[in-house]
Amino acid sequence: MRWTRRTRLAGLLGLTMLLAATACGSDDTAPPDRNGDLAQPTPVVEGYDPPQHFHQSSAIALPEAAAHLSGGGWYASDTGKPAVTLLGIHAYVAVPDGLHIVDVITGETIDVIEPEQRPLRTSENTRIVGNSAHPPLVTDVGGAQAVLVPFLAEITGQGTAASRDVIEVVAVSTENQEVLWRHLIETADCGGMSAYDCDMTVVGASDGVAVLGVADDNGTPLASYGIDVAGPTTKWELDDFAATMVTGELTVGALSSGFLESYTVAYETSNGTEQRWIDDDDTYALSMQPAGPHWVLTTSPYGANDRIRLIDPQTGEPVPTEVDGLSAGMRCEYDGSSVVVCFTTDDGLSTATAVAFDAQSAEVLWSLPDENGGRVAPTVRSAWHGLVYGETSNGPVILDARSGRDAVLDPGIAPRVVNEYVGVALADSGGLLAYRTRG
Repeated sequence: MRWTRRTRLAGLLGLTMLLAATACGSDDTAPPDRNGDLAQPTPVVEGYDPPQHFHQSSAIALPEAAAHLSGGGWYASDTGKPAVTLLGIHAYVAVPDGLHIVDVITGETIDVIEPEQRPLRTSENTRIVGNSAHPPLVTDVGGAQAVLVPFLAEITGQGTAASRDVIEVVAVSTENQEVLWRHLIETADCGGMSAYDCDMTVVGASDGVAVLGVADDNGTPLASYGIDVAGPTTKWELDDFAATMVTGELTVGALSSGFLESYTVAYETSNGTEQRWIDDDDTYALSMQPAGPHWVLTTSPYGANDRIRLIDPQTGEPVPTEVDGLSAGMRCEYDGSSVVVCFTTDDGLSTATAVAFDAQSAEVLWSLPDENGGRVAPTVRSAWHGLVYGETSNGPVILDARSGRDAVLDPGIAPRVVNEYVGVALADSGGLLAYRTRG
């Protein structure tokens, strides 16, 4: 409230009232908003880019189901990436039957977006089979930023109409958290008893087309769909193809050629029909993943075609230089800046390994363990803006992404998802917590 001094006081009563009002008022009182109510002051939230330490007190709990990481198949795991996307002070947390939007500063759940159709997988089952969801994709929808998340659901039958299995894709505005649209895709691959064996990921988007890839829990390609986000409409469908990444104008993934045999192939994202390139050497038990924005890591760990390759998704050609240290079972993290680190975890049976390379050139920057230097590899949890977050038997540690040297020895946690405001990590109790960053 703004106070103005009167230059003339009309009698003792007026003076008394003014003094009383002054005694009760405050210079810090917020001005009224347009509706006449007192506007609440906006809290100042300090961020650190990249963060090097995390507060251990007052952590914010995220939905429990998100902490039950999927290990692939019918079990939960303590490795992997939680289905959490951080945007500023908001966490978008995907579980099989909802998208939770959480303010990571206050802990307030802003909204829970549920599928309109009956979900075939529920949060109650994640403790046993893991959370089948993946981090929501951030993309542009009609000029507005949105997150896309798919749900496996069923349209309940009525009368003589049988029930139908669908994938319900939902777009949610990141500005006001409102649902922009819902889109249904008929599926014959993922319903019934196979509901928990179906892996669905919105892998990327380009020029207004978002790509949904679907595979079974063994990685066998089932189908992929191109969704025109302006419609929304299903622009194209490819059977037996599981998209892995969208890069430039191309969608890259695995095309099934028989039982556990696949080709690496790329299609035009805009139409899904024009094939740009294909690796004619079919591969047994092929697995693929993005290794930063410019490379794809493909592995085939069994049989005569045993190989591990880093390929250019634009051409299908392998990296021109040798990348030593890559092995089957590795996962890769891109720091969003210039470094990719691929790693295996310490599962108690073998030691962790890690190799980092330049995201543009694929030049190897460092690798661990280093027996000569007396250094072990951390179990890498995430990488962001020049830092690699991991842990060893000595506790959490942060490495410089380009040099591999220890940068911080006591960060507090090893976050699996991180931005300038919070780091998200598994709690000892099994939950998922968001810890505030500090300098």
